[in-house]
This record gives sequence, structure tokens and C-alpha cells, in this order.
Amino acid sequence: MTNSLNLPNNPPHNSTHAQFGITYTYDAVNDVWLANATLSINDMVDVDTTTVSPTDNQILSWDASTNNFIPSDGFDARLAASTTDDVTEAGNLYFTTERARNSISSSGDLSYNSSTGVISFVERTDSEVRGIISVSGDLSYNSSTGVISFVERTDSEVRGLISVSGDLSYNSSTGVISYTDTDIDAYTKSEVDNAINTIELTPGPQGDPGPQGDPGPTGPSGGTGGTGPQGDPGPQGPQGEQGPAGPSGSGSTNVVPSYGAVGSYIMGVRIQARVASGATVAGSSLRDLTIYAWNTASITTNTTISPPDFDCSTTMSGTWRQMFDGALVGNSSNNTRGGLWVRIS
Repeated sequence: MTNSLNLPNNPPHNSTHAQFGITYTYDAVNDVWLANATLSINDMVDVDTTTVSPTDNQILSWDASTNNFIPSDGFDARLAASTTDDVTEAGNLYFTTERARNSISSSGDLSYNSSTGVISFVERTDSEVRGIISVSGDLSYNSSTGVISFVERTDSEVRGLISVSGDLSYNSSTGVISYTDTDIDAYTKSEVDNAINTIELTPGPQGDPGPQGDPGPTGPSGGTGGTGPQGDPGPQGPQGEQGPAGPSGSGSTNVVPSYGAVGSYIMGVRIQARVASGATVAGSSLRDLTIYAWNTASITTNTTISPPDFDCSTTMSGTWRQMFDGALVGNSSNNTRGGLWVRIS
């Protein structure tokens, strides 16, 4: 292109190039040429927006006579200035009033004016409508008034239309039809009864049984019968699945509870309130029973020990059950006994 802008390829950063009186500096970081002056589209040698100034919404189009791009109207502006006369119809015909009216027709009671496009209905007169109606039989019709009437026959006329034959007789005056059987001998009731009573009946052979009927509704349940003898034990079923393991213990399986703990035993006494074996009492009413011997004799020699001394000053906690009623403590008048107790909670 004549006088076109020719910039070097891959120049070093900040290198310059002068052309058409404008100096361009290359920015290698952004890969752009920066001009030292404000550029206009008219600076392009093949664009002319000076001879004809552009207006709003115009575009640049090539003008072969000047070899330049010059301002011209865009498609929207050219379309707005056009009519259907500027476009060939081809196979798709444009709408016209004449074409629309000529595509319509009517018949029967409708009339159509293709010049005005008006469709009219030709309404018949009352006389014309009544003239197309007719009736027959027992109906009568007045074409002047349009009234249709029913001509009802009299009883005599209806009876006159009926006739019978054979063993039937008919009275047209009353309308009664009677039956007279002339081929069968007539018998009185007493003759028929006498004939039936003198007939000796002989049972005939029994017929085949008919089909069984549907079962009737279920009756009420009877009383419960006595229990029958126990049957032999059935075979042992298969072994079930093993249940989940229990919680792990914290020590030996033979753990001895500490003194006063749940599961521990004491020799105790419930002062001045004797209870039976198996009774349960609160620890606050129970005393630990400690026995002291006065004598220094060795127990291993089976020596009789003098009356001992007792200590019942320790009160227990929790709930205790007496396992058996033991020895008398104190005297018989206060009804106090020592026994074996176990803490249950």
C-alpha cells in the first residue's frame, strides 16, 4: 500500500521509528508502539473523512472512484429509506389488499364483495323458512303461522285399528281381548282335585346330584377344647449366632470389694430393732459390730473365752440386706442382735 506505515519487527525495548513526521517508541513489555502525537483515522493514507464529513451511525465504505474509504450510510439507514419496490418479490409475494380480497370467496346464504372485502349474510324471511317445513302422519302444519300440531285419535278410532284371530276374540266397543281354547276339554276344580287324589304316586329314579352350591358364611366359633397331651420334643434347632462380647473387666474375675463398698460384707447390728433375715435397711440405721476379747488365752487351744467387749460406734452408708440373724448383743430385753450384712447399693 502506498505511504503505508511500516514498523520494524521485533525491535529492542524503547527503540524509536519516525515516519510521516511522527516518532513511534516500542514498548517491549506490552508489545506496543507508542506515538508522540494524537493519531486520527485520517492519518491513514486511504481514508478520507475530510472531503465529506461523517454523520451519526455512518460507516466507512470503499469508494472506487477516489480509492479511499469514505463515510456512508449503514444498513439500518439504507433499510429505513427502502420500500418493497426496492426488493424483488421472487417466490414470496408481498401482502396487498387486492391480493387478500381476491383470495376469499363465499357461497350459500353468504355474499362477498371483492372490491370492498365485505362478507354479508342473506337472512331468509319467516315465509321462506316456513315454506321449507313439512309434516306427515298424525302431525299437521300451518305454513302461515309455523305451528305444528298433533292430531290425537279418539278411543273409538284407536279400537277400530285393532283386530285379532284364532282363539282370541275382540270387543271393539270395550277394547277387551279374550282368549277361548276350543281344543282342550274343560274340568271343574272338584274333578281335578278328585283325579289328583286318586293318583297313586310311584317315586321315579333319583336324579343326578346338582352342582355344589357356594359355601355358606362361617358359623360362630365353638368353645375351646381341653388341652391335649404334650407332644414329644421337636429336634433341636441350629445354634444361633454368637452374641456381642460383654464389656471388658478391669481386673481379676475374683475381685474382693473393699470395706463398706457395694458387695462387701460386715458383722453388723441394728440397735434395738431386730429385723428378719433378708430384710433391707438403710446404712444410717446400721452399726459395724467389733468384738474385743478380755482374756489372753489362745483361741487355738479351744479355751473358753470370757464374755467379750463390743464396739458399735461405726455407722454405715448405702443400703444393706441382712443375710442371717446372728447372736444376741447386749441383753434380751433390748431385742438387739448381730448378724451378717451385705451392701447392695
